[in-house]
Amino acid sequence: EINKIKRLLQESELERNHWKSRYDSTSLDCQNEKQRNLQLSQQVRELSEQINQQSDYTSSLGSACCTLLWRVSRSEESIQAILVG
Repeated sequence: EINKIKRLLQESELERNHWKSRYDSTSLDCQNEKQRNLQLSQQVRELSEQINQQSDYTSSLGSACCTLLWRVSRSEESIQAILVG
């Protein structure tokens, strides 16, 4: 009877160690995924900021070009020069 109990205890310990090992491994995987998600979120924020800056720049550039074209188009000589090439 004692041997049976010892054997069951050993089996229980082995099973506990197995599940603890799986828990530790899964926990580490989870932490790594969280870290990776944080890095990706940071990259998304940085890229969004870059897109916003590029959008602002191109809007300003387009506005400046339109203003210049409008000013030049007020003179008929300029229009003829543009059309002739």
